[in-house]
Amino acid sequence: MSDAELRRFEEQLRRQTKRRQQMRKVLSRAVTPFLRKHKFTGSCPHFRRLGPERFDLLTFQFDKFGDGFVIELGQCLSSWSPSPGHAYASPEKLQPMYLDAHERARIQPGPFLSREDHAKALALRCQGLPTPVCLQATANWFRYDSAEVLDDYKRIADSVLPFLEKALEMFESFENVPKIDEAC
Repeated sequence: MSDAELRRFEEQLRRQTKRRQQMRKVLSRAVTPFLRKHKFTGSCPHFRRLGPERFDLLTFQFDKFGDGFVIELGQCLSSWSPSPGHAYASPEKLQPMYLDAHERARIQPGPFLSREDHAKALALRCQGLPTPVCLQATANWFRYDSAEVLDDYKRIADSVLPFLEKALEMFESFENVPKIDEAC
């Protein structure tokens, strides 16, 4: 990689980091009061509701390669302990990523990719070919790549609130919710 290419790449990463920080700040202002009203603790992007029988976990998972995020949910018994090979976290620090895939679900505004679409995307990547946007796993995430001014970020953050209502409903019948290991 030439010096000029490296500088362009570094600048792109700086812009992406600034956009992510802006989105996270605006998202926090929009969702934290709602989640506090429903007895969640934590701070953006990780929230948890620790009950005597179960823990409800909610994280805004940001795309490290682009400008998007999903809402990842997790639920476990309050007696939870990690599976062999998984890291331990105290309940106050627990996040969905610490749970097994069958204990986690995802909310995104668009459809999940099918197993067939995942296979097509993988085959293209293995051949060194570009992956069409429709086959990219993050294409149907909450996107903020077109956000330019503060009101754009606020509009995106506000669009998340109905999905948080859905998350609350999902927690009440979590055993019937499709999990991450079933989604694709």
